[in-house]
Amino acid sequence: MKICGFVQTYNGTEHGDIQRCITNLKRFCDYTVVYDDGSTDASVDFCLKNNCNVLRGGDNDFLNETQHKQKLLEFALNLYDDIDWFFWLDDDEILDRNGCLSIRQFLGDAKHDSYSMRELNLWRSESWERTDYPGRSHFCRAWKNSGRLNFPQSHGLHKCVVPPGLSPADTKFNVIHYGYSSQDRIEERWVSRNRLGVPIKLSNRHKQFDESVANFQKIPDDLFPEENIPIPEHEPPSPAQWSDVVYKGDEK
Repeated sequence: MKICGFVQTYNGTEHGDIQRCITNLKRFCDYTVVYDDGSTDASVDFCLKNNCNVLRGGDNDFLNETQHKQKLLEFALNLYDDIDWFFWLDDDEILDRNGCLSIRQFLGDAKHDSYSMRELNLWRSESWERTDYPGRSHFCRAWKNSGRLNFPQSHGLHKCVVPPGLSPADTKFNVIHYGYSSQDRIEERWVSRNRLGVPIKLSNRHKQFDESVANFQKIPDDLFPEENIPIPEHEPPSPAQWSDVVYKGDEK
């Protein structure tokens, strides 16, 4: 059985994201394909040095995410004719320890065409997740190569993150997301997406993500792969004061 890791990245080295993600995928994937969305850092070099096949985009074109996924899917299928499963991670995510150790046997015994996994969103912390975050959900991560996988042409943020027509079953595995793991990262993400034309305004988001009533839960160390066990943090993050934050170029 052959598993192909499936990743998109843009300047993934700044926070160590692409390094963490590719190292994680190498634990259980036979191949890894990466769509690079016009990175200006060392993301491509890192991926190539770690035996990934990289499809390079031109200028950063974040809102054509779905089209990039289709190109990457075609790229992978042209490279390899023996892929049984695709496994999707964003470049700021990793599969948990149990998944790394047992996903190959799990998919080898699969009775469904796809599988969903719970996403744990680290929030201004390397070990605490925010359980009331609106995006907390299960996402389809593993897709069986039926020979009919495709992504429809659409424009915008997260319009179609997995091939349509699948019937995913839930699993016990978790995906750990680092994209909100520090205050700086939260600010950078919302501001950069606003500048790209994504309708996200911090002036509105500070209400939606009001941390005065936030719920945090410690992620057990044994859920992290051994190389990703965080420095101990015994207390949850203290609530951020969004009213004190002002960003150049963003609405007040």
